[in-house]
Amino acid sequence: ELHNASSPSTKPPSLPDSVSLALASSSRHLTAIHGVVYDITDFLDEHPGGRQILSLASGRDATFMFDSYHIRTDLVRKVLAKLPVVAGV
Repeated sequence: ELHNASSPSTKPPSLPDSVSLALASSSRHLTAIHGVVYDITDFLDEHPGGRQILSLASGRDATFMFDSYHIRTDLVRKVLAKLPVVAGV
């Protein structure tokens, strides 16, 4: 299903319900990128683009945002490999 980004009713892709429930009961920041859910909490202050831009990815599927901002995939894949993965999602 396609969404028009300029439409006021457009809702960004969200995380699976199990992850949303985990987020609601914790102070962790989780995001999904290419179907993998990462805990980005400890990376917020290390992100080269700043905490604010990374916090926009928290609680949602950030694949589109991730792909649009990162053109050096070799470098970002190495960083992703160091982030904690949330299992069972």
